[in-house]
Amino acid sequence: MTRAPSIVCLAFMLIASSCATMQTRPDLAPQIETATLDNGLTIYMVEDRSAPIATFQYWVKVGSADEREGQPGITGLSHFFEHMMFRGTPKHPDYFNAVSAKGAQLNAFTWLDVTVYWEKFASEHLEFILDIESDRLANMSIDLLNLEPEREVVKSERRLRTENSASGSLGEAVSAALFQHHSYHWPTVGWMRDLNAISIEEARAYHGRFYVPNNAYVVLVGDFDTKDALAKIERFFGSFPRGNIDRPVRKTEPPQMRTRRTWVAKPTASGLLNVSYRSPAGGDPDFTVLEVIDAILTKGRGSRAQKSLVYGENPVAKSISPFLFPFRDPGIFQLELELLPGIANVTAEKRLEQVITRLRTTPVDARVLARAVAQLRADIVRMMTTTQSRAQLMGFSIRATGDPALPWKRLQQYGEVTPEDIVRVANQWLTPEKRVIGHAVELSRLNALTAELIQAWPQNPQLDELLAEAVKYRLMHQQWSEGIKTAALEDNAIKALLDRASREKAAVATVKQRQAIDTYLETADQGVKKRRSALAAIRNNLNTTKASLDAMKEAILEKLASHGEHHRAKTVLGILQNTSAQPIDEKNHKNDMRVAEWALHFITEAAANSRGPANEVLTQLAANRTNHPVLTKLYHFAYTLQRIDSGEL
Repeated sequence: MTRAPSIVCLAFMLIASSCATMQTRPDLAPQIETATLDNGLTIYMVEDRSAPIATFQYWVKVGSADEREGQPGITGLSHFFEHMMFRGTPKHPDYFNAVSAKGAQLNAFTWLDVTVYWEKFASEHLEFILDIESDRLANMSIDLLNLEPEREVVKSERRLRTENSASGSLGEAVSAALFQHHSYHWPTVGWMRDLNAISIEEARAYHGRFYVPNNAYVVLVGDFDTKDALAKIERFFGSFPRGNIDRPVRKTEPPQMRTRRTWVAKPTASGLLNVSYRSPAGGDPDFTVLEVIDAILTKGRGSRAQKSLVYGENPVAKSISPFLFPFRDPGIFQLELELLPGIANVTAEKRLEQVITRLRTTPVDARVLARAVAQLRADIVRMMTTTQSRAQLMGFSIRATGDPALPWKRLQQYGEVTPEDIVRVANQWLTPEKRVIGHAVELSRLNALTAELIQAWPQNPQLDELLAEAVKYRLMHQQWSEGIKTAALEDNAIKALLDRASREKAAVATVKQRQAIDTYLETADQGVKKRRSALAAIRNNLNTTKASLDAMKEAILEKLASHGEHHRAKTVLGILQNTSAQPIDEKNHKNDMRVAEWALHFITEAAANSRGPANEVLTQLAANRTNHPVLTKLYHFAYTLQRIDSGEL
């Protein structure tokens, strides 16, 4: 059989044509066949006989944005099912090995609007893939012994990618600040309190609401006969009953009227800055313009932000990582900067704003625009070189816009963007008052910072030593506080597990099933017995730390009194708490947080009185107004020094 021209050949033809003439090739748009089964399942098919491979993707129209917050909520539940679907069924108990044995690739992913399951395989195995995929959709078991192990896997994933990652934690905090009403507010992986608390009953109800054929679609791309493939899909999936989809209404995010700032306390090798804006929905024509703007800013060494911040004569960042993706609702345009050592966040922030301001005020020239368009077209064409990526392009476009062919239409639409469009969209979406700025702050650096300040503005040597001890105490106290929160979360998680196990044992029919639950609770690493033992060890360490903290606090207070600073500390604390007219008793004065506040205020006053120059380390925190006592005081210190340097004071 004669094969059709390779999509790879067409791809390079388009890239060359795009760079030279800005014209697109209409023959790159695939012939998409669409059908809808009686139960509401829609199938999108692209027949491509150029190679004996195919990709099958099952898209469920549910993601984290369809969940809810609460006390507790069910955030992270969509992601649970991505994991649960690989637990196996009576017919296919080992899903991974069964598919891999055919030489196929498989995986899944969950995001804000979708949960997707896919296989890439030799086309001769299409019927097997349809059989095993339909089997797990129909026969996945949602019970305690299937759900609990995956719950712990999801929690570990959250710890690895978010809680133990400066970038992950910062991205999560920025998104939460950007979306304060819309359900894009919480992360796909969910909040830890919800991951601990989601019940089996909630999981079953959620699955019943959303895992129905009229809330899903299939994308099939590759080597098959369209009519034959459709008949097979109907045979394997056509008997699934329609469902009554009860989808929560998503709240509209109101306009943002001022810059928002947030921060996370995480270890970083160098500064980490995240500047994010809301973006148009994937189906909005302005989204295409913003894609061009993103290319002008970040694609390649010659792009404006890369050249100014990373590769220019005076670089401030190691890298810029942009993020822009077509979501169903208005989403996020994010720029994350990993800064060079010694560079203040505020310095990089101002440099980036200069680049974006230029876009808002000065139309780009034709050469810059042509380069951006050519890069975007090349990106799409490269994705068209595999059945997997073509299917994914279609799938995301269907969910965001309802149009499976939109990625190919973009090839033409990019070339229709004008310099005036770029100025208009930049002024609509990328203004300072519509941004969220986030910093990752390594609090342990405050010890070194305190030493720098004492050296720059020395006071009484014994009091200087006292200030350093007070800051060390505050940092140690924060670590202890975080440990207490973690222990409390784990304690609640164990109680919730026991409650779920009790209800499940009451509901199951056989003695064997109840014994299996008891065995899990007693012997599994994430059962009750081992977790209680680990929790007891954590609490012992916390108690030891608390004893050290108490001793350190008493020593600090004793030194304060011996140097005649007891009264002074009370006075300063009264001012800080806006209670200067009220007496401050001894008990309140011994509050550990106030000791640290006093120490940091003392540093601020000493620095301001000396009229010293702004400290480069502190200016990194100048934009971080927070309710955290340590960083709040450092902010005021840095702000005061900036005003001194600028001549305002």
